[in-house]
Amino acid sequence: MLFSAIAWIIIVAFGVTFIVTVLALCGVIEIAPGFLKLLFGKMILEIIAGGFYLFYSGLSSFPTADISGEWKYRCTQQGANYQHGGICTIEKIGGGLVPSYKITGQRLWTHKWTDTDPGKLVTYTQPLTWTSEWAGQTDDNSLKFTYTVKTATAIINGFTDGKLKIEKGKAVFIFGPFYQLPPSDPMFGAIEFGRRTNDKDIYF
Repeated sequence: MLFSAIAWIIIVAFGVTFIVTVLALCGVIEIAPGFLKLLFGKMILEIIAGGFYLFYSGLSSFPTADISGEWKYRCTQQGANYQHGGICTIEKIGGGLVPSYKITGQRLWTHKWTDTDPGKLVTYTQPLTWTSEWAGQTDDNSLKFTYTVKTATAIINGFTDGKLKIEKGKAVFIFGPFYQLPPSDPMFGAIEFGRRTNDKDIYF
């Protein structure tokens, strides 16, 4: 409501300034040169104010669905019969126009299979911890983040771009590509996140 009122004030002020300036330039009305110069300056300021309003109102209407909370996840490697997964916590750490987050997780299990053997989930004796280096909810209603995974022998760097499925203003599912970058254990594929229902809910 407030932004709409501001918009109309800017529009009316610009309209009046523009009409008076044009009439003065056409000689219909007489205005002192100093005042005409002032009108030009005022019109420029109103154009700038209108630009800022359009920019801010566009960002302020950006959907900010709640993604904080406890999640389980699963990564499926492209071109291989391999998955790994576990749990993570998404915590909001910054507001503003583009919300930012901290994601901390644990890789708890792996799954390998073949065309003839469905395989089984194997749990890590020592879970692999990972954390986001940067995580932001962007204007196309997705969650993008970079992360590092600590293993016994190396640190793996990765990137994820997940799209949000939203119900009643709350994200309930995230799906998109993930990339583990060279040189440590490079791979890419699809990642899925789902809300956890309890402490034992760690598998899809």
